[in-house]
Amino acid sequence: MSNLIIALDDGYFPPIKKGKTTIAGVRWRRNPEKSIIDLIDIDGLNATQKAIEVINRLEACSEDTVVLLDGVAYAGFNFIDPEEISGACESGFIVVFYRPLDIDRIKNALQKNFEDWDKRLQVFTKACQSTRIIITEKGRIYVYSNLDSLDAQKIISSIQIYSSIPEPLRLAHLIASEASLFLRRKKTI
Repeated sequence: MSNLIIALDDGYFPPIKKGKTTIAGVRWRRNPEKSIIDLIDIDGLNATQKAIEVINRLEACSEDTVVLLDGVAYAGFNFIDPEEISGACESGFIVVFYRPLDIDRIKNALQKNFEDWDKRLQVFTKACQSTRIIITEKGRIYVYSNLDSLDAQKIISSIQIYSSIPEPLRLAHLIASEASLFLRRKKTI
């Protein structure tokens, strides 16, 4: 598969801490080509918009682009709405989960901590209701995607190198985590 993949993941943040953390985007076509880092609010509402900005900065808004997300929760209960990204960037999306979402547990946590819990819950509910199982040579993963199941499976299989974690997501995670730890040590976030 020669789709352009944009993988997004968030960085480290300490529990029970407000502020910001990093979001990293990795542009990948057979190999990593470029990466971008930005900041998102912990438990905020700006992750979707920041994700769109990162994708634009990676020059990746096109119909052959597939946006690859590690879940929909970023920086605590900030969230990325993959359908909003797909509409803004005219791209496909694949959201990867490594176990089924427990929507009741998510709902309880949101109700306890956020006045706007119902707005946040909508994205999680849609993902939960639309999740499918994909089996590859590297194992079973759960995906929420606007692509055909076979296409999603082929794309995921083509970018699983060392484990069931797609390599662009693994790389985005490493970049975001190391960047956030560096910025925390420098006390800039």
